[in-house]
Amino acid sequence: MFRKLFLLPLLLIIAGATGFSQNVIITGNLPGAEGETISLYAYDDYVSGHMALLQIDTIAVDAGFSFSVPVRQIREFVVECRFKKDYFFVLPKASYVLEADTFIFNDRYNYFLHEKNIGFRIHEDVAEWPINASVRDFSIAKSDYIANHLKGIFRDRNSLFLDSLKVITDSLPDFNSDYLNAFRDYSLADVITQSRSRKRAEIFEKFIDGQTIRYSNPAYMDFFKGFFDKFLLTGSKNYGQGVLKVPINENHDFQALMDTLGRDSMLRNEKIRELVFLCNFSELYQHPLFNKEALQMIAQQMIAQSDFPEHRLIMTNVLRKLQRFEPGQKAPELNGFDCSGNPLSLSDFHSKYIVIAFLKNWCQKCLMDLGLISKMIEKQEGRIKLLVVSADQNDSDFKWLCSKYGEQYPLLYIGDDVSMIHDWAVHNYPLYALIDTSGNIIQYPAKAPLQGMEAELSKIMRVLNQKDRDEKAKKREFRPEGFEKY
Repeated sequence: MFRKLFLLPLLLIIAGATGFSQNVIITGNLPGAEGETISLYAYDDYVSGHMALLQIDTIAVDAGFSFSVPVRQIREFVVECRFKKDYFFVLPKASYVLEADTFIFNDRYNYFLHEKNIGFRIHEDVAEWPINASVRDFSIAKSDYIANHLKGIFRDRNSLFLDSLKVITDSLPDFNSDYLNAFRDYSLADVITQSRSRKRAEIFEKFIDGQTIRYSNPAYMDFFKGFFDKFLLTGSKNYGQGVLKVPINENHDFQALMDTLGRDSMLRNEKIRELVFLCNFSELYQHPLFNKEALQMIAQQMIAQSDFPEHRLIMTNVLRKLQRFEPGQKAPELNGFDCSGNPLSLSDFHSKYIVIAFLKNWCQKCLMDLGLISKMIEKQEGRIKLLVVSADQNDSDFKWLCSKYGEQYPLLYIGDDVSMIHDWAVHNYPLYALIDTSGNIIQYPAKAPLQGMEAELSKIMRVLNQKDRDEKAKKREFRPEGFEKY
């Protein structure tokens, strides 16, 4: 039996009010992944890169899985199993079969968790318009031509090469699809932008000014983001970083900032202006010239005031992504088992300051660091604890850790729980985090033992010691009523 989780609110977003009569059926097989969880996502937006989880299935003993989701327009879907993914496009009411060779995933001896491709072969039940085959053929033709003419396109900036590229891609079958034609045109526009073979004003006039903004087309959004990359910091001739300081740092006002941005001729259109701001928001947020709290206020104003629902969603996603591991944010939960097989979670340690160490038992650097961290924590008078989180795939690996370190500090076994590894954005081992007594993040990722961790722990102890001194001072100052009589 398949265990399937439906996320109905997200499906409503993807489908729209009339989408339930247009279900897309996706079936497939993934030999070697029997019993694993497989997930289906759709991009919320291509600015933040946030993907909405649509459905989850468990791959059956015969390696089969299936999804059925409502779709009312062409969308790019993502299938993920473990840390492998595949991307494909879907049409409303269509059916798709995904087939793969034997699935092999073993990160037991990998220091880094890199995204890998599953390698599905996609069979489309849309003979009149096989969109994935069309995108594949176009992408291959484009990539091959660019690879063979890199010098002419990017060094010599010879526009004749780009003209020839367009002739080649135009010769591919035309399926009379506005979506696919836009995908082709904006993929080529992105190459033109990168090659700098056309003036920016010409590119803007041809591909952006007066054109529909295609939020759900990845080629359009890649082009748009590339064209306006770092635009608000270095790309505009009408204002520099200093000009933006006033509406951001002093006024904290979204509308005032939009008025300032509107001075540039390319940003006179309100919708384009807001989208450019969204594409540049992360750089502004991380730039030392601008106040983060002020930008947070402006972001919240945009979410409340923008006339464009797509922009409100993008800003929500961008802000969430930027603030996810900032100091003061609630740390994601960790749930698993201790060395005795009893349930254990991060919340069990909320009365203490915690150093979290994500590791695997084969990682020699991880194990060497444990000894260093342990010595550091011994100096902290028991007010800071070390929590070792094992992400080992096999129970036997965790048992080995328990035999070596189980009596020295608590060990939490999450195994290869992909959801918690995703929640904590674990991409390499070892990984450290500092958490306060309320379960909030102090530092993520935390500095390694040989790269400043002890100094960070000393800062925590100075704060704690100062609190102790303040508490004692308050007690000395306190005099019960009538105390002076004695």
